[in-house]
Amino acid sequence: MSEQNEAADERFAPGELSPDMDPWHPLCHVVIAIHLGIDEFREDNAEENLRRVQALFKTFRELDVTLWIRESDGSPWTEDDITPELIAAHLGQQMHFGYYSPEEFDDHLLDIIASRTGKPRVSFVHIRKHTPVLGWPCDLYQQVCDKTGEELRRVEVYLDSRRLWVDANYSGTGETGKDDTRFPGLTVLNASPGQSAEMIDEELFEKLWRQAVEERCGWVYPRDMYLDDAQPRPCLVTAEEDGFCTRHREAAALMFPRLFTKA
Repeated sequence: MSEQNEAADERFAPGELSPDMDPWHPLCHVVIAIHLGIDEFREDNAEENLRRVQALFKTFRELDVTLWIRESDGSPWTEDDITPELIAAHLGQQMHFGYYSPEEFDDHLLDIIASRTGKPRVSFVHIRKHTPVLGWPCDLYQQVCDKTGEELRRVEVYLDSRRLWVDANYSGTGETGKDDTRFPGLTVLNASPGQSAEMIDEELFEKLWRQAVEERCGWVYPRDMYLDDAQPRPCLVTAEEDGFCTRHREAAALMFPRLFTKA
């Protein structure tokens, strides 16, 4: 985004409707033009310009924001009203709010949605270690910021069934260091030997997050005899009604049967 375009974004709030809309060239109005990233309406970019204008109107419609209304009845224009004929009517018109590549324009729309809804642009990633090491997570689940790659939340799953968590300010029960937190992209992660990575949906991440932060099982692992500073570690799987997760309840019943004798 150019400095001029950024300055225009600060002066004009998205969706602000102005009464001085040119009925012949409405797409040149600053409220619309600052979001399009078009330098000039030409025949050789008419198809891309049509895509951008339709996408812009669709985005604002879904955000319940009106960009342009009909003077006759006050009804809002939508993406269905943006036609090749409307784009053709703007041929030769120059814009002065900076240029976006197609990818930058699509990214700008996502920024608009994040700004208007107050929801940050995030993705969810699963990293699986092919050869897990005891004491280190075999699976990492991350919520990362799309713009910076910064980790916002993380769930660590261990071979002994523990699920640890870390939030944005690096507080929580997680044990891995900060070097593992920034998301470099799937290509980089999958090129690293011994692991694979994939994008996952928000529902799966939130399920794992709840499991990591909710009440724990009452089972406690003994301290590691090879680590002088190691402390006893609880099982971090959600407890059942009798205080143990399903897996450890079966083990405890075998080891301490009298504790589980029904009255």
